Amino acid sequence: MEILSPKTLFVGHCSVFFEQIDSTNTYLKNRIASENIPNGMLVYSNFQTNGRGQNNNIWSSQEGKNALFSLFLNFSFLPTEHMAIVSQFVAVAVCHALNQFLPEQTIKIKWPNDLFVNDKKIAGILIENIIGNTNKCVIGVGINVNQIDFQTLNTTSIRIEKNELTDRKKIIEACCEYIEKYYRLLQQTNGSKLINELFVKHLYKFNEKIILEHTSWTVLGVDLDGRLILENEKMEKRKLIHNERKIQWN
Repeated sequence: MEILSPKTLFVGHCSVFFEQIDSTNTYLKNRIASENIPNGMLVYSNFQTNGRGQNNNIWSSQEGKNALFSLFLNFSFLPTEHMAIVSQFVAVAVCHALNQFLPEQTIKIKWPNDLFVNDKKIAGILIENIIGNTNKCVIGVGINVNQIDFQTLNTTSIRIEKNELTDRKKIIEACCEYIEKYYRLLQQTNGSKLINELFVKHLYKFNEKIILEHTSWTVLGVDLDGRLILENEKMEKRKLIHNERKIQWN
């Protein structure tokens, strides 16, 4: 893959590329543990042998087909108790970046931070706090770009949706640009509230029914703490922490 040149002030300016690596997230965490690295440092790869998703799930990707990268970001401006907004800001940024390549499609954020097109997963995000400093994060992103064969039926890619090849370098650059844009928004007064509103605007199944514990609930939104807000037919509300309960989305 060619050298990246995102139109940013700092995100992605310092970058490292690997043809193959176990995990870009793991590499960055190891670097952070041994040295001071610049805010916005990026690691990207053609292939990960041990890519990970949420809850230690395996992120499976064909070599040279997809956009696989990790970023280091410092959130020292955020109170520790407000760090849940980081997941929302990254999901919004990647969603808007993908919109540049799929303008005719509606991209949705499936709580907490998977991206869906036509009820199929097109990207995933894994955010890991640095041990000993909860305001520093490694943000891993995997986007299905040119892969067309998947092991699961509810998975898609830009290639499948557009029926043409897309430059993975441009995808990563766009993600860097939107991540920086919303990172800067997050630093502003009421930034967290604005990010949350954008997240809910793109929320998968917003104002629609899902099934939880054999009961129908309507998705009302997500709060600033990252909890999914639901309401049942009796107008009773509840808030879910990620993986607290198994949701049947469809």
